[in-house]
Amino acid sequence: MHKLLFLGATIGAWIFLREKPSPVFFLGALLVIAGNAFLVRPLLVWDVGLLLVACAIVFWSAEQVLARALLSQVSGRVLALGRMAFGAVFIFAYLLVVGKAGGVVSMSVDQYVWIVLTSVLLLGYVLTYYEGLARVPVSVATSVLALGAPLTLVLDVIVFGRVVALADAAGVACVVGGVAVILVFARQLRVLRGAGYGRD
Repeated sequence: MHKLLFLGATIGAWIFLREKPSPVFFLGALLVIAGNAFLVRPLLVWDVGLLLVACAIVFWSAEQVLARALLSQVSGRVLALGRMAFGAVFIFAYLLVVGKAGGVVSMSVDQYVWIVLTSVLLLGYVLTYYEGLARVPVSVATSVLALGAPLTLVLDVIVFGRVVALADAAGVACVVGGVAVILVFARQLRVLRGAGYGRD
């Protein structure tokens, strides 16, 4: 279900930012959804876990819409650093509430190293993503994240020697093809608008 994150963000941007997706976007979106169905082969059973995932989709979609709106006023770098700082404060506040803040100063060197490493990777992701989000519609920016599933499959093959099934190959083709359709059409639309076409 979390593979539908980009659709939630697109709907939110459509409602609150007036970013109306094109019919071609929905064609690409259908390919992405079909591809993830091949890759994940989900069995949806409505329970508390699925409800929490649905709530997460709403929160994440709201974040994308809010970020896109703020990026018209502040730079992606400032917004990314603010997001990371707020996240760090929120995590520490949570540890205080549950009475585990003391664990922060009692970790091993290896644990600190991993925290720094993952934080740097996360900061890199947030910086590059927000810089991209400032330049393209929410629907386009979030659809690129759908490439995470094919990349995960590639890592599984390289690291764990996973055998690629026919369904996996079909899934990768659909996801990559769907994202490509969305990106290529978005680029062509920008070119046309830059030339004066498609304007009211």
